[in-house]
Formats: sequence, C-alpha cells, structure tokens
Amino acid sequence: MEEVVKEYKRAKTVLLTVSPFIGALLNKARVIVTPAVPTAAVDRNNNILINPKFFMNLSEEDRVFILAHEAMHWAFLDPQREQGRDHRAWNVVCDAVNNNALLEVLRPSRALLSGMVTLEKLAEATGVPPSELRNLTKERLYDMLPRVTGQQGNSQDDENSGSADQGGCEGSGQNLPQDEAIGDDLGAPADAAERGEVIQEGSKSIYGNGEKLTPDELREAVKRAVAEAEQFQKMRGTMPAGLQRLVDGLLRPKVPWKTLLRQALKDGLGRTTTQSWKRLTRRHRD
Repeated sequence: MEEVVKEYKRAKTVLLTVSPFIGALLNKARVIVTPAVPTAAVDRNNNILINPKFFMNLSEEDRVFILAHEAMHWAFLDPQREQGRDHRAWNVVCDAVNNNALLEVLRPSRALLSGMVTLEKLAEATGVPPSELRNLTKERLYDMLPRVTGQQGNSQDDENSGSADQGGCEGSGQNLPQDEAIGDDLGAPADAAERGEVIQEGSKSIYGNGEKLTPDELREAVKRAVAEAEQFQKMRGTMPAGLQRLVDGLLRPKVPWKTLLRQALKDGLGRTTTQSWKRLTRRHRD
C-alpha cells in the first residue's frame, strides 16, 4: 500500500504540473484503493476507486492518464448523469468524450492509446463525422448511437436531463467500441468503496462531515470545485479547447433555441405588451 500511495502522489504531482485543472480536481476527490474493481472506476457517490495491482502494473505516463480519466468522470458527474440510459453505451460515450479532451494535454503509452475509445472510433461505429460529434454534449451524442442499430433516439434539451424511459438506446452498446484498458469504469459495485482503503479523503465540501450529500447538493458542490479548478488553470495558462467545452457545458450551458421557442409559445406572444387607452402623440400617429 505504501508503494501505491507513493506512486499515486507522484502521478498527481505530474498532473498538477501538466494540467493544473485536472490536478486540482483530482486533489478534491476521495480516492480509495480496492480490489473490488478490476481496473479503476468512479462510483455513484463520486469516489474514485483504484485496483492496486492494475495501478502498479501501469507505466508512470499511463498512471497519470488513468487518474486524469477518472477525475474527468468525477468532475462531470458521469455516473449520476446516466439516469436509466443503456449502461455500456453511456460508458462508451463518456469515455470517448473525456479521452479526446485529455489527449489535448496528456500523452499515454502507445499500448494504452491503441485500446482507447475515442470520438474517432465512435465516428466509425456511427457513421457520423468526428467534427460533428466533437461539439455535442454527452447526452446528445448518446442519442445519436441508435443509428448503429436503427432504433429511434430521443434528444434532450438539457445536458443533464434524462430518465429511464428516455434515450432509446437500449442494447446498442454491444455494437460500440470500448476502452480496452479500463473497461466499465462507471459500473463499480455498490460496496466497492467499503472494501477498500482511503488514501485521500477528498474535500469536505463534497463528501460532507460524515453526512452523505443529496444528489443536488453533490452536483452543486462538484460544480463549485470545477469552477475553482478552471480559475486555477487560467492563473497558469489557457484552458485547452476540449476541456473548456466540457466546463462550459457544466457551468454555462446554452439553452437550445427550440427550448426558448417552446417557452415563448407556452407563455403566449404579446403578454408583455402594455395596453393603454391614452391617445397617441402626434409623433406616434405619424
């Protein structure tokens, strides 16, 4: 365990140097070493879980990348945003989006890179150009996956919306590429954290003082952590474009024009018009 902690701290230091944004996020996470996951994962309580044997068998550059990968799942609440979608397909989407953003700042080994799921590989499976996929939220990208099986998707306006009867992608995950190195890192067993040893407690604002936060409280606490990490990064340089898109999607989501149009029609046109029986001035009559 001492060696695991030593190598974890070394990798975190590298991250803080190469990508202050991701390093700052990882520094706020609760990290648990446990044999209950085969590789690494993030559970629904936003704990980062690491299998010690898997971690120690990685090269230093790959340890950095794997920790950054899990920090991305952690920061953008990927386990919580699944919300009834096909689990494997959602995992693939999150891995692809996160990996593409990470590859702008990190360079894993060729072995890790060759088995990594990316938007380019997802483009091959869906027939949609990578340039089109790159600007989509994870939810909207997921809704495009039914093209693989010919099923009908259900696009969501809100990046974080979705429920058990939305998405329409059930079963499509079997036709998609998967990250060979990490596998299913959003599917940690419920008791995985309890079967491990905490090597980093994480921020009290996120994990509470012995009291579990509600989903809404957790979301807001993590959003504050992302905002702080963004400022930390900008104090040391510019934010890479891929990471900035994800941050903006979480902190500054754009309201789709269809949503605005629906709201206007629902409220009724002209409701803000003020009526008066006063005679118009000569200027207005002209």
